[in-house]
Amino acid sequence: MKKYLAPVLAATMLFMAGCSDETDTPTTEDYLIETTLDQPELKADEVPTVASADKAVWTSEVNHFGLTAMDRLSEGGNLLISPASLHSALAMAAAGADGNTYQEFAKVLNFGADRDVAEKLAADMQLTIRYDGQNANSHFVMANNLWVDQKVKLAETFKETMRTVFKAPVQVCNFIDYAAYVVDSINDWLKKLASGIAPKLTEKVENIQFMLISATSFEAKWAHPFSKSKTEQRSFKGKSKDVLIDFMHLIYDFEYYESVEKGYQAVVIPYMDDVFDMVIILPNDVSNAKNALSQITAEDFGNLHLDTPEYRLLDLSIPKFEISYDLTPSEIISRLKNIGIKEAFSEGLANFKILSPSYNVFIDSFLHQAVIAIDESGSNTTAATEATEDKPADGATKFEIDHAFAFAIVHRSSGALVYLGVVNDL
Repeated sequence: MKKYLAPVLAATMLFMAGCSDETDTPTTEDYLIETTLDQPELKADEVPTVASADKAVWTSEVNHFGLTAMDRLSEGGNLLISPASLHSALAMAAAGADGNTYQEFAKVLNFGADRDVAEKLAADMQLTIRYDGQNANSHFVMANNLWVDQKVKLAETFKETMRTVFKAPVQVCNFIDYAAYVVDSINDWLKKLASGIAPKLTEKVENIQFMLISATSFEAKWAHPFSKSKTEQRSFKGKSKDVLIDFMHLIYDFEYYESVEKGYQAVVIPYMDDVFDMVIILPNDVSNAKNALSQITAEDFGNLHLDTPEYRLLDLSIPKFEISYDLTPSEIISRLKNIGIKEAFSEGLANFKILSPSYNVFIDSFLHQAVIAIDESGSNTTAATEATEDKPADGATKFEIDHAFAFAIVHRSSGALVYLGVVNDL
């Protein structure tokens, strides 16, 4: 049985200050001074209650950010990001910023005027989604961590914010002397987090003293699995070429939407956990899925399947697919600058005095990688699942995802975009 990769989206920021060479081969105790890499499951009393109005505010922040980021990151190929993960990583960085550097973060992240409220809401919703993802039918992890060299003096207020608001344990290590060894430990942790995948998140290791990491991993089964016996090859009209590819097939009642004005159809495919849904958006324009996303607002996504849904019997055909996406540090920094976060990446201009008053810190590198696979059982799962029986085809609306499309994995109770992707070619 083929093992599909779990989607791992890790937003990693390396804060630069000073330099040092690595010395002799160390022991683990030499470079991992005080670290806690296990992430225990959350208990109900550890998860704050978020009011519906506040939840809607955060969802709007994340979805606006995600759609803007998607627009700036896309260059016509396939694309996969985690708006929730990227928003989380940048929110953690913003917590250490001051002055105009913070204002740039706040504008891009769509924060309100009260930064304490905005930071706590971002952290509370991370915990909410994490807790919701702890169930027998899905596995969702969002892990935040701050890594700091033992010689660096962090502001106590910032450490407290990380510990109590973001629930991000401060990992004390010896970056200055043993950066490569610390990076190996981080990648081992990410490999464990991501069900065995080891993304190369930290290629540049010289001179690191501060590192913020926000990473996610997701695995879930469909509520209505597709039968492998119904899978057959069909033509997918890609942006660059047409290809024969395996299509899954199911006749069932799905939430269905269409907009003549905006030029798209959409279907909601639920996961078994009743926490997350996949939303697939098929544009009428066969040439580019980005055209469909450009017509959809953050509010559209937030409300797409939270309003009174319309269920329709669909004769649904969807391609099995696996896509990966990553940008070089310079590429993603360039795009984040285009979005409006500029000072944070500029030595001499960045103001991270809340993080560390005694160091001139700036974000030197930001890495982002992602991979996802969809098959008959669900997203990135190899577990055997009993297929759903087709309903009678009489009166079913044919819905074939046979050309470029956009998709999202959505947190059902909030409407927030956990993942957002564009598939132009397979």
